[in-house]
Amino acid sequence: MASVENIYDESEERAYRLAREADVPRADAVLLSGTGLPTVGILELLERDLGKPVISSNQASLWRALRLAGVREPITGFGRLPTT
Repeated sequence: MASVENIYDESEERAYRLAREADVPRADAVLLSGTGLPTVGILELLERDLGKPVISSNQASLWRALRLAGVREPITGFGRLPTT
């Protein structure tokens, strides 16, 4: 897998490629860790292409913050997690 020297300099296209490289068939999901990695715009595309949930740090943080605030309505456009 290619190295990441500065996560804040990465693009969504590169994040997509890194996620594809990190995925293995036996994995139930893919975790994209690091709040500086731009992932929000590619989560649904990755989930569709990989056929499994893809969870990012920012997405999980948003989901948890909304739950703590009492928001339970599904939110679309950010992958599967916020729709649960």
